[in-house]
Amino acid sequence: SFYDMLEGALSYKHKIRSTAGQLMSGEFAQFHIQHEDNATEAVSGGTSGAQEQPSTPSRTKSVLLEGSVGRHSAYLGYQKFERSVTTVLATMLTKEHARRLVTLLEEESKKESSTE
Repeated sequence: SFYDMLEGALSYKHKIRSTAGQLMSGEFAQFHIQHEDNATEAVSGGTSGAQEQPSTPSRTKSVLLEGSVGRHSAYLGYQKFERSVTTVLATMLTKEHARRLVTLLEEESKKESSTE
């Protein structure tokens, strides 16, 4: 049963992969959900009364990750920069061209730092 759940969760093709709801309704998950309910009832003394509801998985609340979009955008920009530098270096610049490139980059960096 555990292996069935694992196989459904780890299917390579996303269209045949089981959803979280399907996994939660499987035998393995239901066994553990019921076991948890029984343990909770035993601890509380079984005083849940007639208002007991069937065990259904509850959704977790979304968590806002502040700044994650900005960090991701900066990361993508840095990746683009890395690829550009690698391409320039891979073109085997002559010494004179390399010196000129470094000079231009330093000047551009000074301009950017003075505008901030």
